[in-house]
Amino acid sequence: MSEPKKNRIKSLKPKDPAKRKKGDPKSGYFDTSKSTKYTNSDPCIYRSGLELDIFSMFENSDVYLAWESEPNLGIKYMFGDKQRTYYVDAIFEHKSMGKYLCEIKPFTQTVLPKMGKNRNQVTYDRAMVTYEQNLAKWTAASKYASEHGFKFCILTEKFLKNG
Repeated sequence: MSEPKKNRIKSLKPKDPAKRKKGDPKSGYFDTSKSTKYTNSDPCIYRSGLELDIFSMFENSDVYLAWESEPNLGIKYMFGDKQRTYYVDAIFEHKSMGKYLCEIKPFTQTVLPKMGKNRNQVTYDRAMVTYEQNLAKWTAASKYASEHGFKFCILTEKFLKNG
């Protein structure tokens, strides 16, 4: 059984804002105190500037009816001969397209890594393992979504640019 949401949030708290560099939006608490769309009773934590931008889009666009970050859905998947648990970054409901489970990732982490002149073998191998693990997570999430009346999507910075 996955650990309770309350304990997970405590263990995944963002860095203390006082210890971050000025203007560094890597993690923090998204203010949902006046939100009529945020459906989770737990604090909304963003772990990257991209998550912050997407959460702001959910809040400020009329096409999103409801959303929550880090829903307590422990999706089981296999990787490296072990059963693991994956937690999607968010759930949202779009006015015309329905309900989605979503992962928020930079586009470069959603495509097959390439060996290049600026990447050594160790870095490439690490990127390949991460990519393969992400594929296992996303396959399990897609299956879970279709079995529970959702769709699964990966939102990147390209989604923000294209609307």
